[in-house]
Amino acid sequence: MQTLILFCAWCFDYRFGEVQRWHPLVGFGHLATQCEQWLRHGDSATFDRWMGIVGVCLLTLPLPILLSYLRWQWPILILLDSVIIYFCLAHNSLHQHAQAVYSALAKQDIKQARETCQWMVSRDTQTLDEPEIVRAVCESVLENSHDGVTATLFYGLIGGAPLALLHRLINTLDAMWGYRNPRFEYFGWCAARCDDGLGWLSAKFTSVIFLSQWQAWKKWRQVKTQANAYKSLNGGWVIASGAATLSIRLGGVAVYHGEPMHSPTLGNGPVATRNDIQNCLKLLNSSVRRIFILFAVIETIKLVLIWAYNS
Repeated sequence: MQTLILFCAWCFDYRFGEVQRWHPLVGFGHLATQCEQWLRHGDSATFDRWMGIVGVCLLTLPLPILLSYLRWQWPILILLDSVIIYFCLAHNSLHQHAQAVYSALAKQDIKQARETCQWMVSRDTQTLDEPEIVRAVCESVLENSHDGVTATLFYGLIGGAPLALLHRLINTLDAMWGYRNPRFEYFGWCAARCDDGLGWLSAKFTSVIFLSQWQAWKKWRQVKTQANAYKSLNGGWVIASGAATLSIRLGGVAVYHGEPMHSPTLGNGPVATRNDIQNCLKLLNSSVRRIFILFAVIETIKLVLIWAYNS
């Protein structure tokens, strides 16, 4: 049943793509901005940290709890869960944004490539050259393959729409509040820690799915070492395993809000080129196929065991 629901949600995303108007996550982002203005004062580190905890609870818990109750009403289970998980998925939009950058680079329109790249990343893109743009897009595709696709499918299987939605909301808050700067150092602490905790298992799952292709699992020790040195542990696992699978090298210096930040080397191949944007998308597509095959096998085994137990 749950695999069918996830497949329906993925079909919705494949057919309709990202909601262009009145997207729930966009509305959630506006609400999170208002919540920050109401709760964060900056006068006390301890107070801001507690207010950050309050903000996370207020913004992320009510809807999943409500969905946990509603999903027990069986006639609407498949439709409700499919729609909620569809809103959480970003497979189609990730393809569109990455392809837009690739098309601009193919036309050698560096200005357009910088502008479209800015839609995908939080780093400054105004002065990036082509290799830096390619690196930014590849890292974004690999990391968001987890945040917006594989983690949603993973938690959708384990806990249905409530758990998938909880992860997506917390991940969105981390993207907005999880910065180590004077504004969010304490207020965003809870959002960042919750995202680290909730994404820990799904990031490892995504790495295994990535590394299961072309026997790249042999590079597991290298991935572990590189991921542990990355600024985001979960993001490090996903990007490092993706880079290892594709035999490319990512990482280096990037500028965030005017401040340079150095990332360790991820992967061990040559520097990523324009065509590797396409390769990252192909890796995502093949990973999704493997996930659905795995989930279908798990569901089949479960049904066989239930049948054997009852017979």
